[in-house]
Amino acid sequence: MPLSEFSRPDSFENFMGQNFDSKISSPFRVLIEKMSFNSLILWGPPGCGKTTLANIIKNIAPYAFISLSAVDAGVKEI
Repeated sequence: MPLSEFSRPDSFENFMGQNFDSKISSPFRVLIEKMSFNSLILWGPPGCGKTTLANIIKNIAPYAFISLSAVDAGVKEI
């Protein structure tokens, strides 16, 4: 396992940065914790926390989790 995967935070409490998303009362966090969404697309530049946020959601979600990278996946995989 690469160091980046090993050291990735696994909860909102350990997630640093993106304060508007990870604060306890933020609409995004409330939406995630209540599981009030059908699907979610995370978009942004490299290194902004998309994969970390997806892993946090995966850890608290009672649903199946499918991860796709726009670099590696195409229409056939979707």
